[in-house]
Amino acid sequence: MLDGASNGRSRDWLKWGLPLATLAGTSLYYRFRPQPEGINGINYSYRVPSENIRFFHDSVWYEGSERRCIRQITPELIRMIRDANQFVVMDMFLFCLHHASRSRDLIPTTRQIVDAFASRDRPAWFITDPLNIMYGTAVSPPIRWLEEAGVHVCVVDLNQLRENNLIYAPLWRLGLRWIPTDVGPWFRNPLEAFSQTTPWAILEGILARANHRKLVIADDGDSHLTMVTSSNFEDSSCYFANTGVTIRSTPVARHFLEAEKAVARISGLEIPVELPLERSEGDARVTPLMGNQIKEALLEVIENATPRDYLFLFTQYLSERDLIEALVRASERGVPGTLVLDQNLVSFGNPKSGFPNQLTAPEMARRTRFEIRWANTRSEEFHNCFTLLHRPDRCILIAGSANYTRRGLSNTVLEANVRIEAACNTQVCLDALEYVHWLIEEPHSLPYSHIETDYYWPKYWLHRFLEATGSGTS
Repeated sequence: MLDGASNGRSRDWLKWGLPLATLAGTSLYYRFRPQPEGINGINYSYRVPSENIRFFHDSVWYEGSERRCIRQITPELIRMIRDANQFVVMDMFLFCLHHASRSRDLIPTTRQIVDAFASRDRPAWFITDPLNIMYGTAVSPPIRWLEEAGVHVCVVDLNQLRENNLIYAPLWRLGLRWIPTDVGPWFRNPLEAFSQTTPWAILEGILARANHRKLVIADDGDSHLTMVTSSNFEDSSCYFANTGVTIRSTPVARHFLEAEKAVARISGLEIPVELPLERSEGDARVTPLMGNQIKEALLEVIENATPRDYLFLFTQYLSERDLIEALVRASERGVPGTLVLDQNLVSFGNPKSGFPNQLTAPEMARRTRFEIRWANTRSEEFHNCFTLLHRPDRCILIAGSANYTRRGLSNTVLEANVRIEAACNTQVCLDALEYVHWLIEEPHSLPYSHIETDYYWPKYWLHRFLEATGSGTS
């Protein structure tokens, strides 16, 4: 009798426990396995003359029914590409025409950038995310234009990276990825109105993996220039709000270039560009940030803030729990600050329900003394990922592509940020300070009371579950 019960329990374990253990083990392995060598660079800071660092922003706001905008980043990018004589390496998450047909007033950004590449005969490489070609099941006209202009295009092999989605990723790795790519199309394409896509593309898209970097490296006279930004250079993003910096420094360019070469290498492309080792000297401290370095740098800035400082944090998404708790502790220490958040009503041109900011903002309003403000956008996105700590004599700013979410700061997707520290009276800091003080005033942003947020606790805990398991898309 006991033997029978024991055998029954063993069969139950084999029936349920073994598959669950396999799924859990696969999930943990792909979440924490080592990233490919070199893709996140090394942890190192460089001295750069502050006059060689410039700050840029794209901003959008409304005065009544009239849209107003400032566009600085794309013109600077085009100038960089046109002026480069020796090479250009560009890594860009989105470069397609999704939703471009929905509006007649969009700026043809992709065409302008392709024309800039074609304007001069020198080698160029373009690294991008497979989302632009719907994971190999569609053709992106801007990608084709680049290839016709002689640019070497590299679509990143995301299978070489860690996985973020703890629940779905093992199902994909163990079985779903073997579905034929040519089945369909059956499903509505979430990125293109009135078109369909394949089951393969939908199933891979659920993983929400990405090469999310927005990075450009090019020669610039007798030196090299690096742009680090939050901006996607595609037509439907042309009015989005973003920030970016350029750094004229061969050592900084070399640092980012080596990481880009590693990303291209795992995807089957070599970038045969070598930059010299040079000493770095100057009054500003520049630290390239990739992988875990981004979250560590953000937490370090917030944890070391004092009541004599002022913290500005502008972001499209705020949901990473360690970051939120660090902000709460900073406020409890008496650190003053202002947060400007996207309303999260639009994502990829589609309506969005307010996740996560309309749940995070009430929590921050309840638990901190920070001023909470909303970006004054409508169909556009406040696509920012920017932090500035204003100290009595110095500023620390962190700019780049990483969203302030678990996914963006977990070293599972490819991101590129930069930390810059310089005296408050340097031009880069004066420009950044002018921008942040301008943005926190109406009508450039709106008071917290502008939105009546729906802090419904089941919805909040659903958001927390999606964030903790990586099952969300933000």
